[in-house]
Amino acid sequence: MNKTILKVAFAAACLLGLQGITFSSLLMAEEQIPLILIEGDTSTPIPKRTPELTPLVEINDAGTQLTFTSTAAITFSVVIEDEDGNTVLTDVFALQQNTQTNLSIASLPTGDYTLYVIIGDNTYEGEFSK
Repeated sequence: MNKTILKVAFAAACLLGLQGITFSSLLMAEEQIPLILIEGDTSTPIPKRTPELTPLVEINDAGTQLTFTSTAAITFSVVIEDEDGNTVLTDVFALQQNTQTNLSIASLPTGDYTLYVIIGDNTYEGEFSK
């Protein structure tokens, strides 16, 4: 009888573990937004994303937030323009080494946007749809 209880408990734990993995995978699903250097130090080939200097930018599947992750301490500005070139959102971030921050874009209407990440004299451009 004890073996049966252990087998049932093990099966239940495995099932719950698989559901947890599937559920957390859905929550963590994000799409990376490639950034291309458009202005500044163009001595290196384009596209340029130096992980130490340029944050990784991801948009969540719900299209409600951008996540910026950096492996180095950096300060940068973010400008988002709509399809017509109108600035719809701006912000400034200071990230410590190996940290991330989020920018809510939930208030933006459905459409295509251009993201500018400005670090010092360098401007990086990326595009995303919501």
